[in-house]
Amino acid sequence: MLYISNNASIGNKTFLLILIIKSNLYTMEKENKKREFTLTDIIKFIGVIGIVTPLLLGYFQYQRSVKQDKDNNFRVVVEKLSSEKKNERLSAATNLGTYLISDGDYYEEAFDILINTVSIELDYNVLNAIRGSLEKVEASERNRIVQKLLNIGRNTFIYEYPLKTWLGKAKANLEQSEKKIKNDTILLSNNSIEFNKLILNPLAEDVRVKNEIKISVERDYNELSTHKLLVASFVGLFLTFSRTQPIDSLEFYQNSFNYLVWLNFQIPNSRMENSAFSEMILTNVDLSGSEIIGTTFYATRFSNCSFAKSKITASDFSNIDVKDTINFSGANFDDVFFLGSDLKYSNFKGAVGLKPIYFYKVNNLEDVQFDDEFRIELDKELMLITRDQFIEYIFNCKLIEQRANELLAILFPPD
Repeated sequence: MLYISNNASIGNKTFLLILIIKSNLYTMEKENKKREFTLTDIIKFIGVIGIVTPLLLGYFQYQRSVKQDKDNNFRVVVEKLSSEKKNERLSAATNLGTYLISDGDYYEEAFDILINTVSIELDYNVLNAIRGSLEKVEASERNRIVQKLLNIGRNTFIYEYPLKTWLGKAKANLEQSEKKIKNDTILLSNNSIEFNKLILNPLAEDVRVKNEIKISVERDYNELSTHKLLVASFVGLFLTFSRTQPIDSLEFYQNSFNYLVWLNFQIPNSRMENSAFSEMILTNVDLSGSEIIGTTFYATRFSNCSFAKSKITASDFSNIDVKDTINFSGANFDDVFFLGSDLKYSNFKGAVGLKPIYFYKVNNLEDVQFDDEFRIELDKELMLITRDQFIEYIFNCKLIEQRANELLAILFPPD
């Protein structure tokens, strides 16, 4: 800042005063210019906001509209999947496959809806369309699909027993009521018609009600049995891709695949617990390294199948028929029975835990491959085992009661 000294001359003072005034005016002018620039900039910025804001709001509204349209389209497809019209369900099952795009907005929802629909759909064409859609997923997701399907199959397995029990009771109650009204009709034959009506009409109503209950439970049971078979068949069809891409470490728990055909399945290291694979045809199936507990393969026909290095406990291979090689080499056995089976072409080399009683009443044992040490033990002890000893053993081993009773039924077949 400029200032005037008291020692300066009048001329110099005048000159310096002019300089000070000019300097102050210049500073004030600069500050005014700064203020004018800032205000202008703000005005311009507000103008830009005024232009951009509607554009942004329009863009967001457009995105919201597009998302809403996509949601609506997806919901329409989903609704058609439960339509009474077969052609709409067929179209929906196919269209939902287009939503199975990895990381897509509707991937998980479409994934679950298609799988859950398997449990209620009865038309084979629609089920095939669902399978075709599910096969579009990446190979890494197929294990998850099969496991979810097995969970659905487990539900039908669990519900089957109580429904079957209720059906038996409904039939017994109906038969009892029918028998009573028949007997009472005979006893009241000499009475007047009006008197008989008083006695028999309530009995007839009781028969009608119990018959309706029986029909209802029977319908539910038959529908459940149908769904159980369809779900098991669907799993079998979906597993066909394991021919070229093996599926490792599947978990079968309380699943039923009775009467089905498995061909060229590669599902090693699986876990099978309390499940049923009875009266099946298994050809070129690899179950090596699996853990099998409380499971039955009753009367199943095997061709070129492997249980090598598996751990098998409390399970039933009774009445199986080995057409062309079944490999149990290196497997670990604990209370596993082959009652009445034809084990020709079987290989038990390196197996551990074997006992002669497991092979009671087995056919073609001379053609079975055993380690020499067990072969000597088997030839020495098997002929000494009596039926009573076998029965006592199976009811005191690790078999569940149902499996023990199934073996007993083989020993004492119904007339």
